[in-house]
Amino acid sequence: MTQKQAVSIETLKAILEAFNAHDLDAILEFFAEDCTLDMPRGPEAWGLRYTGKAAVREGLAARFRGRTLRRRPALGERQHGRLGVAADRHFAG
Repeated sequence: MTQKQAVSIETLKAILEAFNAHDLDAILEFFAEDCTLDMPRGPEAWGLRYTGKAAVREGLAARFRGRTLRRRPALGERQHGRLGVAADRHFAG
């Protein structure tokens, strides 16, 4: 995704599907080069932050390594203006 894209339920579902498939190329289509990704677990009180697309790829690859793909049903999605929330709190990996 090289340009800014409007948030939609379809976008949220595409991101969730990419994460659940452990498809790094598909996931990173939704990230800018200067992105950050905050993970809830890590050495800091707030978790762990990856800065930049390369660091996000490396961090997610490490997280996915050795994990089995599991499908979980989505619990629901919501869109509020430009903010989108996927209520499936269980990413597969």
